[in-house]
Amino acid sequence: INSHLYPPVFAPILLFDTSQNQEAHFSNCEVLTLNILEGTTGIVIGKNGANIKKAYKIKGVESVKVKDGKQQVVIVAATREAANAAREILEIVKSVFPVPVELFGRFVGKKFKEIGEIKEISGVASIRAAKTERFLDAKQKASKGGGEWDNGGLDAQVEDWADSDPVPKAVIDLEIVGNPSKVESARMMLTQRIRNVEEIDQELSSHRQVKEKLDVLQNRFGVRDDRGRGRGRGRGRRGRG
Repeated sequence: INSHLYPPVFAPILLFDTSQNQEAHFSNCEVLTLNILEGTTGIVIGKNGANIKKAYKIKGVESVKVKDGKQQVVIVAATREAANAAREILEIVKSVFPVPVELFGRFVGKKFKEIGEIKEISGVASIRAAKTERFLDAKQKASKGGGEWDNGGLDAQVEDWADSDPVPKAVIDLEIVGNPSKVESARMMLTQRIRNVEEIDQELSSHRQVKEKLDVLQNRFGVRDDRGRGRGRGRGRRGRG
């Protein structure tokens, strides 16, 4: 009898034992389920599955599965550390950063240059501006109008400058999308940027106020700034004869 035509009797037992071992192994693993925000599945997976492959390379990660129907990604890892490391790669969050309308142009820079640099340095997937403004009420910590980012995954935080201003402010939201740590880095850079722009705006405002006061004094007392005027002009004395 040719032995290769008749598998050994104990083969199914070995397969059964292997299945039991795998089940026992996975039962001791950490299982982490992440919800995928609407419109970010491609970012989670990465180009040609780059993020999934990167997560698989982490020591201790056993399985990474994307459930399209439930908009979830499930990570199975031998340790919590490995699961969290994979989470840092695969978790995508959204955050809103409000910018006062009157400072928006200077804040984002020509052709969005300043924001583009912050995006590159922080490594977030995207930073984009809402198409419409909204009113930010510091007392209510919320606002009505705009409706650009009506998404449960958004982190609509209120900035420090809004807390000190009781008057509702017109703002344009910047939506930041990326991994949690990278989004936080982007927010820190945006916060520093808004402080710098506010300082410049205050200086310009001070200069305007000084000029307005000088104009009032000049009009009231007839004082004019004639420095540099009249040199080499006017009639000189005529010689006698």
